[in-house]
This record gives sequence, C-alpha cells and structure tokens, in this order.
Amino acid sequence: MSTTQKLELEDYVPVIVIGAGISGVCMGVQLQTQLGFRGFHIYEEQREFGGTWAANVYPGCACDIPSALYSYSFAQKPDWSALLPPQHEILEYVTSVAKSYGVDSHTTFRTRCVSAVWDVDNDRWVVTLQDLDSGRTFRRPCAILVSAVGGLSAPKPASETADFSSFEGAVFHSARWDHTVDLQDKDVVVIGNGCSASQFVPVIAPQTRSLTQIIRSPHWIFPGALPYYTPTIRWLIEHIPFGYLAFRFLVFLVAEINFGMFFMDAKGERLRTKLEAQSRKYILEAAPEKYHDVLTPKYPMGCKRRIFDSRKYLESLHGSNISLQASPILEVLPRAVRTEAGTHPADVVVLATGFETNSFVPLDVVGRDNLSLRDHWASLGGPGAYDSIACAGFPNFVMLLGANWATGHTSTIMAIENSTNLAIKLMQPILQDKASTFEVKAAAETEYVNKVQKDLRGTVWAGCRNWYASPDGWNGTLYPWSQVTFWWRCRFPHWNAWVYSK
Repeated sequence: MSTTQKLELEDYVPVIVIGAGISGVCMGVQLQTQLGFRGFHIYEEQREFGGTWAANVYPGCACDIPSALYSYSFAQKPDWSALLPPQHEILEYVTSVAKSYGVDSHTTFRTRCVSAVWDVDNDRWVVTLQDLDSGRTFRRPCAILVSAVGGLSAPKPASETADFSSFEGAVFHSARWDHTVDLQDKDVVVIGNGCSASQFVPVIAPQTRSLTQIIRSPHWIFPGALPYYTPTIRWLIEHIPFGYLAFRFLVFLVAEINFGMFFMDAKGERLRTKLEAQSRKYILEAAPEKYHDVLTPKYPMGCKRRIFDSRKYLESLHGSNISLQASPILEVLPRAVRTEAGTHPADVVVLATGFETNSFVPLDVVGRDNLSLRDHWASLGGPGAYDSIACAGFPNFVMLLGANWATGHTSTIMAIENSTNLAIKLMQPILQDKASTFEVKAAAETEYVNKVQKDLRGTVWAGCRNWYASPDGWNGTLYPWSQVTFWWRCRFPHWNAWVYSK
C-alpha cells in the first residue's frame, strides 16, 4: 500500500476551490448566487482572505489599477478613499465581500493543496491537502476542482539575485516584508525597481541613514493621477443617478483604448510614441537630472508594466540619503553589496525582484492516463489552456487564473469574473446531475493555444525581455485580445469545443 493510500480520507465534497483570494471568493459567491449551490469548500494557505493583498504588506502597498474597476461588478464600492487604493482597504473589501456572502463558512485557512489526481473509475478528483499548523496530511475527493491560485504569489528566491550566505544583516523580499526589522538610521540596499519598489522606497527612505537602490531595468513611469478622490468627485458619484456606473464605464473605455498600444502596427506605434513622450516628460521634470538616463527605458512602451507614481517615487530620489545604481551586483559582503560602481553599505537588503511566473498551478495535477499538467504543457510547447481555463485530458478541472488569462492594461478582477462566469456555465450540468464530466477537446485546445501564441508574436511583448515570457519566448501569461473579446467568449461559450459524459 502506498503512502498516499494510507492517508486519512475525508468526506466527499462536490467542488474544491484552491485559494481564497479575489478569484476564490468570486467563485464562492457565484456558485451560490447563480446556481444556488453551496456544496463547495475553499482551502487557503494563508490565515485570511485576500490572496496577494494579504501577502503583500510592505509600506506604501497600493493598487495600480483605478479603484472603479478594482471591485466586483456584483459588489461595487463607490466609497473608495483613493483612485489607486491602499492595500489595507482592498483587503478589507475582499474580506467583507466574502463574509457578506457567507463564503467564510465554506473556507479552511492554513491548508495547502499538495496534489490532485483524477480517479477515472469514479469520475472524481482526489486532492491531497496538508494542515500547515498541525502538519496533518489528508485526502478529500471532489467532482470538480477549481484552481484560484494567483500568478504572483511565490516570490523569486534570493539565490536567483545573489549569494547572500556571507551577509550578516537582514534579507527579505518585499512580498514577505519583515516588520520586525527596524530601518531607522540603517543602511538599506533595495534590489529592483518595479511597481512594488516604487511604492515602498519613498515611504522608507526618510527613516534610513542611506538607501541604495540597484535598478536592473528602467520602467516607463507616469504621474499617480488624482491619488485621492476630491469632495466634488465624491458628490457626483453619490448623488447623480448611475454616476458611479458611468464613471466605472468611462475608466473601462480609457483602458480598452490604450490596449491598442500593444500591437506592432501603425496605430500601436502612434499610441506608444504618444505615451512614451508623456512618461519621458514626467521623468525629466520630476527626477534628479543625474538619474534621467538610467530611469528612461530604451525599450518600447508596453513591453513591461507601466508604473503610476502615486507615492511620488521620482520626487523622493532628490533625497540626500538616496542613491540609484544601475550596475550589476558583483558580490555580497557581510555588511555591504559590491557592484561595478562601488561598495554600498548594507544593514538590510530588501529584494523587489518579482515572482515565480509561468507556473499557474503550484501543485501536482495528474489527469487521465497518468498525465501530469506539466507534461501536458511541455507537449504543447509551454503553458496553455482553452479560453485560459481548461486543458484536454483534465476533466472537471478549471483554472480561474490559468495560462494567458492576464491583462496588460486593465483590471484583473474583470478577467476573473469572466473566467468565473464561464466556469459556472461549464460546471452547471455536473452540479445538477445531468452529466458526470466535462472536458475540452484536444483539437480545440491545440488550435486555440497556437492561435494565442501566433497573435502574441505580433505584439510589443514579443520584442523585448519581460517576466511574461519564458526564455524561449513562449508567453503563457498575457491575453492577446481585448477584455471585450474575453467577455464575449465567456458569455457565449463555443460549446462545440467541449464534450460531456453521462
């Protein structure tokens, strides 16, 4: 008898959802509101709802998507404090939605999903889970398995940046901020300069004796744009009928118009040129002159995520204790970091170096014929999924944050709701006992994945280095079409691509 077979087997539940972030909560709500179905259970590694907004608690953490779009369509929040709301407000919002819809009574925290294996004899998944507090490992069968795990949840390990074995100070990633470390009058080295660093550097810099930021690649930076709602805007939203809906739709339209900048055609070139000029003007006006060159990207707009400077990052670089360095790291010493530009004192090193990407499902998933999801993706050429949600050979398995689901221009919550609505449609016959399994056809998946990769090669993302794509150029992250297209495909599924069994 194998170790797996010896594990305690808990009661069957029709639906298991992995992850209690924004997408997991969305699925829990929609199962109840659309289908009146409550036979589901959510497992979450952390101690609370919120996903990335529970994990990322660094100083100054905030959203970089306008708050009008960063809320569920079924639980809109017109009283956000800011256009780009802070982390704690988003976390409170997601938690309040989960509790108001009773999702909390269907959720177990501090539990990791280790693996899932398809039981072909019983048409169900057997999921292996681990209680992170007690260490107890157990199994639980379900008819449908939903992965609602975010793509930006596992920080890149420090070893990928440098060898810190000889360093005597504190080292931590911004996504695992150590609030026990006192930065007052300390020499701090920050490695990285993406969205997270642009938010926390202005906040912590005044506390430090010195702050050296080692940048690896510049980003196109824009003004933060109305960080807080004015009384006039609040009055308009609250008193004009459908005022908030109109404002939300306007923000959506602006984002969709800017989507054109990603395409390598004449229209895209014009839009990129216009936006690059705006960003360049802001950098030249706001940042110290000595940093203009290292802060100005040499790659086209849209290749990497834009930064909206809501925390006045560029202005903070005028501080006398801040230094920007664009030189590669040569060595980490006990109390310093040495680059080609010199040796920089360090009591604390903060890594703002991004996340492990292109994994999508951080557990072992084994479908029909003992085929693992990793091997399936290898056969395709890289991660891929039909409508970003399902893979052939993996019945009754959906990914709300699967391959090529991410948007490069608008709210992820919109994409999450679209994926959830499609998943609900697919799951409904199973949950109403009209079928036992659903699965995407292999030919449909292959055709779709190849089309996605082909169209991505015609975008700005294919012409430069970014975290969206693997070293061989396979982009399993971004959706190549507009959110209107994704909404349409999820609202009106291509049913001929799917097969159901009784």
